[in-house]
Amino acid sequence: MRVKTSIHIMIAGPSDVNAACEVLSEVIADWNAANSRQGEFILEPVHWTTHTYPEVGTRPQEIIEQQIVDPADVLIAVFWTRLGTPTGVSESGTVEEIERFCQERKPVLLYFCKKDVPHDADLAELQRLRSYQKRISQTSLYREYFSEHELRQMATGHITQLVNELAGGVGVTRRASTEISNRRKSAAAKAFGKIAAIQTDCETQFFGDIPDTLRRKLKPALLEIISCPELSDDERALLRDCIRMALRLEPPFSQSASVHESFEMEVEGVFENIRQLLILLGDKKVSPEQSTKIEKNYEIDDLAATINRVEAKFKLECFTNNFRPLIEELRPILIELIATPASQHIPYLGSMLNSVSGQMTELQRVSLHSKAAVSVFIDLKDKLLAELRDAITLLRRSTLLDEWQLLSYTKLRDAFCKHNGETAFGWPAEKQCQCGDCCDFRDITHTLQLEMANAAKA
Repeated sequence: MRVKTSIHIMIAGPSDVNAACEVLSEVIADWNAANSRQGEFILEPVHWTTHTYPEVGTRPQEIIEQQIVDPADVLIAVFWTRLGTPTGVSESGTVEEIERFCQERKPVLLYFCKKDVPHDADLAELQRLRSYQKRISQTSLYREYFSEHELRQMATGHITQLVNELAGGVGVTRRASTEISNRRKSAAAKAFGKIAAIQTDCETQFFGDIPDTLRRKLKPALLEIISCPELSDDERALLRDCIRMALRLEPPFSQSASVHESFEMEVEGVFENIRQLLILLGDKKVSPEQSTKIEKNYEIDDLAATINRVEAKFKLECFTNNFRPLIEELRPILIELIATPASQHIPYLGSMLNSVSGQMTELQRVSLHSKAAVSVFIDLKDKLLAELRDAITLLRRSTLLDEWQLLSYTKLRDAFCKHNGETAFGWPAEKQCQCGDCCDFRDITHTLQLEMANAAKA
């Protein structure tokens, strides 16, 4: 008789997802009926209501973790309208279990229910859940479902994929590949401390001194971690891009507050890109998805640097005889912005770029035949540069959104307008519609730092 390997799958979630937990137990039972006879594995569902026994001496959640969480091999966690009761250590029991599994490098399947929120739902609890979902979206891949039937279909496929990986030895390989190299972690931590000190130094300096500080201090600090032998060629290329972006920063020539704010944002953007990259390098190898996101940030920084260079030329050159070529240098920036997915899916950004396009055409037609005309031209030019910077700022914020949020923005905006009406824009969030779509729309507008009325009417 062949001995089978038992995989303990823990099912976790707050009290409002009991129906979903029952569905998951049925999915595991169905999988066993279809596969365990011929396969190497048998799956055992584990839930605190059926697999724990009374015990005293420590926190209830700690007892649950010692009895069933630590021995379990896989965790399936489900949320709907509640995050759960705080444990004294974490935001809820389910959240603490997820964190414990992640620390042990064990698989976690995470699901969020998108069914309509009940009219008697606890709004404060719902807001806690939305905040947690937004945070964990940065470090996880979860799935959303609209009915128990859809959850059954998804979970069946996901459990089968996971068991196949374990059967092929992928589970063991995955654990081995996530072991953190001490040298890699040490090099990243050392560079992280230096970067923090350099940024503090820049914050106390005049704008004109910052490029020299970056050249003298930032470049050597990054070159030191580039020499770490455990980095891949792609990771070294990303670090070199950080150096390139830092050295291309030019102090603003204008005394405009908006221009100074834009330069400060560029400097902060460079340091933020470096910090995020160092965190990734110290923990694990940079994935292709993470590399793509970092490169997008570099491209945005390139656009901002080009605007600064064009503005510097306006200040240093006699533009009255040569202003049209300078305006043309801005056109590729406009084309790049229009081509981004964000401009296609966020109407407010799209309307802003349409306005910039019109201003650019108007500037090209200006005839500088008098001082008054020159004054009008300068005002139009300053407005054009300011709106381009605003568009780049909004584009930079849009990189914080995941693909689903970006693609569904228009649908969520339409749902918000339909559910709330024109008079609700200025209301507190708790008095507006609390359905999933409206909550998601508020989260996105908060990330983009858009006023609700502007975002809904755009």
